[in-house]
Formats: sequence, C-alpha cells, structure tokens
Amino acid sequence: MPAHAASWGRAFKGIVVNCSAFASRQTTPHNIYPLDPSDPRTFAIANEVLRQLAGVFTSQFIHIGARAS
Repeated sequence: MPAHAASWGRAFKGIVVNCSAFASRQTTPHNIYPLDPSDPRTFAIANEVLRQLAGVFTSQFIHIGARAS
C-alpha cells in the first residue's frame, strides 16, 4: 500500500502513523506517514478503495506504487 499516505490520514483520521521521529525527510516529507496496520479500519478502507478502482478500470491489474531497489 502507499507509504506516502498522509492524504489518507486527512480523510480518515487515525489510519496513518507519524514516523517523523524515525524516517528521513530526504525524499519527501510525505513518506513519513504510512498506513497503520494495527487499525482494522485501515484494511476496510484500503479494501473499499481497491474495490472502487477495480470497478473503474477494465484491466485485471492495478499499480499501487513502489519502485525497484
């Protein structure tokens, strides 16, 4: 899931974790707000977003980000 989920946290309070004490801001300050896997709402919201995306696009694949190391 997106590691840069700051905007998700604005829409759904409490589903992101502020990792600013541990993460580097070298790339972008938005990368320090990952989704919180300890909150069950995170999975419900992510599932709904993916369900809606699957209804919009005809491909069987949806690219949700990431880059090769």
